[in-house]
Order: sequence, then structure tokens, then C-alpha cells
Amino acid sequence: MFTIQRDRFLPLPDFDLSQQDATRVKLYNKEIISDFSYVLRTQKNLSLKDIISLDKVQKHFPLKHEEVLQLRNLKFRTPDFVPQK
Repeated sequence: MFTIQRDRFLPLPDFDLSQQDATRVKLYNKEIISDFSYVLRTQKNLSLKDIISLDKVQKHFPLKHEEVLQLRNLKFRTPDFVPQK
């Protein structure tokens, strides 16, 4: 599924595992932020970990400290992220 979403430059699916007997999956069929798609198209050297971190940024999900450092190390400006403590 990751490969299909990546090839289409769409956000990664979200999984809700809060219920013991069910899993909810949210799939996106359009861009949330066009810059994310642009980065995927142009930055072919990104790891899955980097892509997941960028996906969190575009969805305004909290980032771990290590993720923030890695994105900054890759020279991404991340004004919309909320660092996770």
C-alpha cells in the first residue's frame, strides 16, 4: 500500500487501532498539501522514515524529537509541526 500511495504522491493512510476487535483505515484520494507531493516527486533519496515524518507534518500530527532533527538535517523547513515531548 505504501508503494501505491508513494507512486501516486498521496498522503499515507492512517490506521486507528484503538479498538481491540477492529482496525479503521483512512485513505486519502487527493493531496493535502501540494508541497508534500512535490517533495515526493523530486526527492527520490528519502527513506520510508523520512516520508512518514513528512506525512505527519502535512497532517499536523505531532513529531518525535528525532523526527524533527532528521527533517532539519535534510534541510526541510517545518513551520507547521508541533514537536512531541
